Amino acid sequence: MLRTLVIACLLSLTITSAQANTIAITEIFENPIGERSGRTWIELFNYGPAPVNLTSWKLIDENDQQCDLPEYTIKSGEYIIIVFGSRIVPGIDKKRIFEKEWLGGKDTDQVFGVTNAVFDLNTTDQVTIRNNRRKVIWSVSWKNDGKPGRASWFASDKYLPASYGSKANPGIVRKGNDAGITGGDLPGYEVNDLTPDADAYESDPSGLAADFGPLYETVAKDGKCDKGVASPLKGKHKVAGAK
Repeated sequence: MLRTLVIACLLSLTITSAQANTIAITEIFENPIGERSGRTWIELFNYGPAPVNLTSWKLIDENDQQCDLPEYTIKSGEYIIIVFGSRIVPGIDKKRIFEKEWLGGKDTDQVFGVTNAVFDLNTTDQVTIRNNRRKVIWSVSWKNDGKPGRASWFASDKYLPASYGSKANPGIVRKGNDAGITGGDLPGYEVNDLTPDADAYESDPSGLAADFGPLYETVAKDGKCDKGVASPLKGKHKVAGAK
């Protein structure tokens, strides 16, 4: 009886450990039109059946720059947004810029602005998620072939492989099936203007200049910012194993 209980506990710990790493990068917005700070972001999704605590997890880019993920527990089937930009812009302002542009100013605990980190998304880059044991959980790389103002979204409900290319050989094929997918016959990351995302919508940057300064003026006002197209917090990715 005792042996049975020990085996059951070990199996439970194994399952819990496996579930604790079920985080995917499901959307990337690395190339906004105009001002970048507060307007470059990635979306993370928990595709497993159990919650995942992100405390002590990190994002690392192709130049080994890194930032901490928030001390947040992401529930099964839940998304969060990590917003990047200049070090001189506080994380809370990056969060507010994103929420103003994409959510009509609505405050949500699912959006986090990065503070005091030399880390931003670039038009050619690699981003890796590492857990609190430094294990690589997800890795995606891209080259400068995306359309400005358009997100690249993860168009698959299959979460293996969890690595899409490398710094030397970017893995996103935005005009077709990703090379990182087994056999190259399934979509991975697609760009909005080539493969329509049913959940995508246009952002509204029209109020950014009033709240955050003239760098955020829209093109209509002879400034630099323009609308983006993406589906932050709106995707319909499935939890692995769910029917």
